[in-house]
Amino acid sequence: MLSFTSHYRKSGAETARVLVSFDGGTPQPILTDGGDVTARIERLAVPVPAGAQTLKVTWSLASGDNDWYWAVDNPILTTS
Repeated sequence: MLSFTSHYRKSGAETARVLVSFDGGTPQPILTDGGDVTARIERLAVPVPAGAQTLKVTWSLASGDNDWYWAVDNPILTTS
């Protein structure tokens, strides 16, 4: 499980995404958010492939062309 606090101000066609990759593989989206979010705690299930040894999490803000922003705070990874 990945959790973090998200502060996102959207403008135009920009998109906020969270991607994960395992063992250097191709990043896969686990969240695509297209609207304003203020001080929301996100809790995302991360599907872990069998045998995976490493995880990389990427926060991506694409197609931004203004002074709006995406701030991410307090990322935490937990296992069940």
